[in-house]
Amino acid sequence: MNAKQADVLVRDHFDEISDSLARGDTWLEIATRFEVDCKRQSVDTLVSRYHEELNRRCSPWRIVAMWWVLDNVDEIARLRSRGFDWAAIIGLVPPVPPIESLPLPHEILNAEHLEFFIVEYNDMIDRGIVAVPDRYPRKAPVSDEELLMRWIVRRQVRIFSTAEAARCNGRRFARVGRVEATLGKLVEHSQIRPLPPAQSKAGHLGPSQWEVLGEMDA
Repeated sequence: MNAKQADVLVRDHFDEISDSLARGDTWLEIATRFEVDCKRQSVDTLVSRYHEELNRRCSPWRIVAMWWVLDNVDEIARLRSRGFDWAAIIGLVPPVPPIESLPLPHEILNAEHLEFFIVEYNDMIDRGIVAVPDRYPRKAPVSDEELLMRWIVRRQVRIFSTAEAARCNGRRFARVGRVEATLGKLVEHSQIRPLPPAQSKAGHLGPSQWEVLGEMDA
């Protein structure tokens, strides 16, 4: 597992991993559950990325971003529908501390801090915590096949398992049947093909594997 793969897994399953740690599960057990290569380096990468995400979620910037979205979702949606970029939106709707005991950090708002606001807005929309008002135009929903192909291109993977595909969007592919149906459509469109399952020394068959066909557009 490389750092980018660990980032995707941790972001998509942060709560599940946190619950497992609270129950006393070891990192090796968690890695096995998510079909992570259990070599020491891969597990260390997963641990490192989890703690980075934990620090991000505990950051004052993240808390300010969350309250900024809750307080300004209508205005943010209006400005986005008019084509304003995120830096301009934050300039027009400046964030303020939600409570006096949490002063806005003194650092200059840079690209790293801006990411907090973008991630929180999209995450809270996806989770249904806030909703974009109907009076503002929204993009057409992304199909399951397009969502999965975007994940393939973003991660530049050539071979992946069914479980990894399901983790690209845990909410969309919560049911195994849905991700399997999507994979079947990509096979029909000659975008991927199934690989024969590898057999371990103990005689057990490994997880279903898929290979990407053709070039991946960035």
